[in-house]
Amino acid sequence: MIYQRIFDPDNAYQPSAEDSHANGEHCNGFGDSQSTKYFFSQEIIFAINVAIATGRPLLVGGPTGCGKSAMAQAVAKVLKRRFCSFTITSHTKMDDLYYKIDMVRRLADAHVEKGDGMVNVSDLEKYIRPGPFWWAFDPTGAEGIMSKSRGNNNEPSSKTDVQICKAQDIAGKEVKNPEGTLILLDEMDKADPDLPNNLLRTLGNMEFHIPELGKTIEAPPSNPAVSFSEEFKKRPLIFLTTNDEQTFSEPFIRRCIRVNVKTPENQEEYKVIARLHFGGKNEIVPHKVAQAMIEKCKQRGDFPSIAEYLDAVRTVCRLFPQATSINTGEFFNTDDWKFIQEKVLGIPLQDETKDSP
Repeated sequence: MIYQRIFDPDNAYQPSAEDSHANGEHCNGFGDSQSTKYFFSQEIIFAINVAIATGRPLLVGGPTGCGKSAMAQAVAKVLKRRFCSFTITSHTKMDDLYYKIDMVRRLADAHVEKGDGMVNVSDLEKYIRPGPFWWAFDPTGAEGIMSKSRGNNNEPSSKTDVQICKAQDIAGKEVKNPEGTLILLDEMDKADPDLPNNLLRTLGNMEFHIPELGKTIEAPPSNPAVSFSEEFKKRPLIFLTTNDEQTFSEPFIRRCIRVNVKTPENQEEYKVIARLHFGGKNEIVPHKVAQAMIEKCKQRGDFPSIAEYLDAVRTVCRLFPQATSINTGEFFNTDDWKFIQEKVLGIPLQDETKDSP
């Protein structure tokens, strides 16, 4: 059945008709974080639209290097949204996702004389750094808070763990009036086990409280007077990624829309990736790299990740341009190629000959 797509990456990369395998409904999404290019499978497109329709976060699972973060960046571009990312660690606390108070800078300012007296430290907002949920729920307010702490060079006077990227379209052109914010909480499985469960209330109510300021930050309320597609432009879209190194609670899983991204498992899928990132002008090197790396990865019992594959292709093309000649096959028998595989795949060279007499 045909459904109305709110997220519709028609202008993003689409593989050629001959990539019949990639056009199938069961094909994975392909992309990497260096270029933020991405091919969206039908399953992923549908999952993103379900997340939008329900207002739930999208929980993207898959092995390291399969393109989970790249997917979020690409979605932000298709939707012309501001992109906000935050990497979760074992030390991340709930308050870090809301805001931080730069007490060190505040204390330093309290001891600095400026002209006729002490620096005024009573304005606490000057020392607050908005966290990812603040940027998601109230980007205008977050930008206003950040502007209070900027110096003469218009740079924040202290660092923040939140990475903010201006909205761009899929061509990389800046969007002057972003259509909302996409927030990426990366590596959720690295968090303390209690943190995902503590997120449930925030994800459900789309708000949090700042006791130091006596104010509540909340996402825009629903407006029945406008269409859902228009209302969505003011609502946050939340992506969570996991390498599946931690098991989440059932309530947390039920609160999310889950989608899994797998590593490619055959040369046809790697060919689609190559055409996405390198335009298909010279398919010899990407094809040979895929062939050689798939064979090499049998030693560790898996397949090359998208990141590993693209790094290897870039290394060969940039450092060994002669490998693109008609005698490309000869290059993949050299020590140079073995060294590249060792560094990119992390498989020691001696492993290749350990079974030799």
